[in-house]
Amino acid sequence: MGSKALQEEKVVKILRASYYVFLVIIIFLTLFGLVEAVKEYATTGVVTIGEWFVEFDWPFANFAKPVSYLTVSLIAFFALYLEFHKDAFKRLSPSLRRALFILGVIAAFVCFYETLYNFTVWNALITRDAMKGIMRIDYLNINYPNPKIPWSLPFATKIFSAFLVISLYFLYFVNRVESELRRS
Repeated sequence: MGSKALQEEKVVKILRASYYVFLVIIIFLTLFGLVEAVKEYATTGVVTIGEWFVEFDWPFANFAKPVSYLTVSLIAFFALYLEFHKDAFKRLSPSLRRALFILGVIAAFVCFYETLYNFTVWNALITRDAMKGIMRIDYLNINYPNPKIPWSLPFATKIFSAFLVISLYFLYFVNRVESELRRS
């Protein structure tokens, strides 16, 4: 085996290990977030979606919040998942690949809209608070569509931004696979 092949094999092993690390991070943070949401609902009768993910910094103050680890892990995991399963995707029928592409376009649109909407609302609330001399950027929520289940705006914005990146990467991936299939 040549040195280039050995180097390629090492890279694949590192990427596969990273894939599983990102999966563990996603599962751990999601489960921990659900437990915290259930505890909040049990004590207050209200749950703010994503609030736990922006309440504290880890591993030290002013570093990163759990939502940041979650969004990065989601993007990296999904990209690696697609790359590791590219051959299986190639074996799908052309019409199914096209249908998945259309679903990806719809997902990209919805995620773009939600990201834009959340940023707009979040910015308006930050501006309102700033005019009052208050700065609580990470603690702003939106009580829409259900006042009993508000969403943390930093959480919603980061999650929908991550899903936007994922859906755009999926569209890129599908086009790249289609190009490879046309060339072969």
